[in-house]
Amino acid sequence: MGSGHPLLRVSERASAVRDRLAPWAPWLVAGSLAAWCFVTMVVAARVDVLGRFDDGIEYTTVTYLLHGQLPYTDFYEPYGIGLGIPGVLPHLLSFDGVFAIRLAYGLFPALVTLLVTVFVWRRRGPAAAVLVGLVSITSTTPRYSMGFAALFGFAVLVDRLVRRTASGTLREAADRHPRALLAASALCSLAGWARTEYALFAAFWAVVLLFALAPGRRRQQLVAGTLLLAALPSLIVLVTGGLEHLWWFVSYTISSSPSGFHAQRGQPIEWHLVKERLDEILHLQLGPSTAGSVIASYGVGLVAVLGGLATLAVPRWRRRLLAGDPSQLTPLMIFVCVLVLYGQAARFSVDYGDIGNPIFWVTGALLLPRASRATLVAVTAFVAYALLPGIAPGTVYDMWKARPPTGDRVVVPGFNRIPIAEDGGAPSMAALVAQWRSLGLDGRATVDVELRNDVAWGNDAIVGYLLNAPPAAWPLSYDPGLVNTAKVERESVSELCHDRAPVVQNNTDYPYPAGKPEYVGSRLLDEFLAIDYRVRAVAGFYRILLPSTPHCELPAQFDDQALERAAEQLVAEGEMAEAGALGILLLERAQAHGESASPAAAALAALGGYSLTPAQLPSGPLGVALRALGGSPSATSLAAAAAQPWPSDLERLAAQTAWVAHRAPGEAGTAQASQAIFALAQRHPDWPTAIANLSAVEPPSPALLASLERAGARGMPEFDRWRRGYFLSVDEPSKAIAAGLALVADYQRRDDPVDAGQVEVEVAQYVGVSPGCAFALRQRAGQRPGMRVPQAASGPACTQPQLVAAGY
Repeated sequence: MGSGHPLLRVSERASAVRDRLAPWAPWLVAGSLAAWCFVTMVVAARVDVLGRFDDGIEYTTVTYLLHGQLPYTDFYEPYGIGLGIPGVLPHLLSFDGVFAIRLAYGLFPALVTLLVTVFVWRRRGPAAAVLVGLVSITSTTPRYSMGFAALFGFAVLVDRLVRRTASGTLREAADRHPRALLAASALCSLAGWARTEYALFAAFWAVVLLFALAPGRRRQQLVAGTLLLAALPSLIVLVTGGLEHLWWFVSYTISSSPSGFHAQRGQPIEWHLVKERLDEILHLQLGPSTAGSVIASYGVGLVAVLGGLATLAVPRWRRRLLAGDPSQLTPLMIFVCVLVLYGQAARFSVDYGDIGNPIFWVTGALLLPRASRATLVAVTAFVAYALLPGIAPGTVYDMWKARPPTGDRVVVPGFNRIPIAEDGGAPSMAALVAQWRSLGLDGRATVDVELRNDVAWGNDAIVGYLLNAPPAAWPLSYDPGLVNTAKVERESVSELCHDRAPVVQNNTDYPYPAGKPEYVGSRLLDEFLAIDYRVRAVAGFYRILLPSTPHCELPAQFDDQALERAAEQLVAEGEMAEAGALGILLLERAQAHGESASPAAAALAALGGYSLTPAQLPSGPLGVALRALGGSPSATSLAAAAAQPWPSDLERLAAQTAWVAHRAPGEAGTAQASQAIFALAQRHPDWPTAIANLSAVEPPSPALLASLERAGARGMPEFDRWRRGYFLSVDEPSKAIAAGLALVADYQRRDDPVDAGQVEVEVAQYVGVSPGCAFALRQRAGQRPGMRVPQAASGPACTQPQLVAAGY
């Protein structure tokens, strides 16, 4: 067969094509996997329910950066100072909104997949590269992927520099391409901008350079430059005045005390999962499971760490490792894997294990020689298969098909294309934006707080993004053991005292996780807000607080009698948490002076939801009742304590409230306790908690309701809600409508459009409301901020005198 034979020419052309494509093959395959990863991120951007805390940190950090504020210096967020930078890009391109921000951050997991696939391909061949690339798609948390992308971009660049040298060593690469190597170090240092602790990636690399390069000026320059780049984010915080805040964060992170990160946020490693996965394998149950996912992430990371450290510890193995990797990237990845495994194990869970998969699997691939096909099949079957079904096309397609609708809910600016949990979040956020603007607060700084800030498990960090408002005080993300310490709250009070900024308060608390050592911190912020601020408007589960005093007044400026009067006024306003904060202040003062705790102050604090120490609790039945108010179960009946004529009405209110919350049907002493509740409500018909207790135990009657109304209960939602329910139950439509309208008026006086609108929707359904008036009620409700009430564009007029007189 001659050289000009057609088949030979075809073969030569095919060979030439393969030769031209060979250098690009890793990138083509890696690009395909990265594209699929980005598809999964697009789906996640559309189907993931908004997390007002975790997502809120990310989005609000973007807002703060746009206002020129820096993490640690001006506010606290537990990531790197560059976390918000990628989110600025959609804003600059005029693509505002959470969906656009999610897509911008979604590029980073795809970039990680691209880079790890290319890197492993060059080191361990295509089969291992595809396996590791597929596994990396399961790591889809952008705030971690940002750091990993910097690390693997650096690794690919260093690998290329080393391959371009004749000897294929890092030493020659440093001699021939010192600036390019420093640029690679700069790329590695970007990991520390994504997460503060990832600055150690570049610091580890500086140590590698110190041992790998020949002594001399060039080594000194490269090592010093790399360390400077690693420290740059912290230096920026230092120069801008945030060193103390950064030290607070570092101290909290490394603390081993019950108030430190590991005690408060950590989760114990569940070693039993190893046995569970082995049992699954023995029974050929290879599909995804909790045990399988954990072994495929933490397990791979642990094996990589142990194998890598053993390799470095044994001289013969170490020489073989370093000879086989003249770029010295494998030793670096071993120590990176140690750091990431340690960090992820502190929050031991399937999700946090998946986050570290790119690091774990790349390190494992580097430590193994080129794996045979049989080895890869075994690894895929027994380890990786637990992860892969979650990224399969069918799974992703099913997620997309099941995406929740977003067009049939209240419109929240910026959130129109993502789902929001059915927990009142959409109405509350929409109403908050509207209320903020109606009060003329656009452009003002603010801080988001809880109802009680001494036990600070979380907050709605989304508020800054929602309102486009810069931080008015240092905290953004709440971490118990850090931001509820006296040093942080003292600074927050000082800043609020200076700028008199509006405050957004959540009227619910994030629940403290079971099994965590509850850390009760400072009450300074709560005490200050109770003195200086009052609720100005309500938006679902948010409240806008504005300063109520002409100038800043610190709690220390008030004597005990003034505090007691202020607390009783707060009780009459139904602001029990604020009243409780003043009760705590009175208790703290007594303890500081060596005096016995006041039972009335202890009652106030317990009514406000505060935890009390044994020294602050009164002895006897009242102490048992106050402990029950704090959530401690009582083994004995509280009826006797509720019926007791305690010296102060605050003590009586606390004992009665505890019994109402924990009473059992038919328990002894019920009649006496109910009589005491009735008597207290008669004396204090303007106390919402007293009326709420009475409504829980006393059957209403027209005479009782009229008596309380004349005495001062009128105008309280607790009272009007109770009488509305009574008139509905006895089928008196006109009086039920009147009570419903009174309840709407109560909420309007509180500037609470969401509750007012919800009551209007309810009244529209009452028997005796004409179609025209029902239409008018629903129309008015639909016009209120935070409400969405679908109905026809027009309807009959409202002609009922009762409703026309109310303005419908």
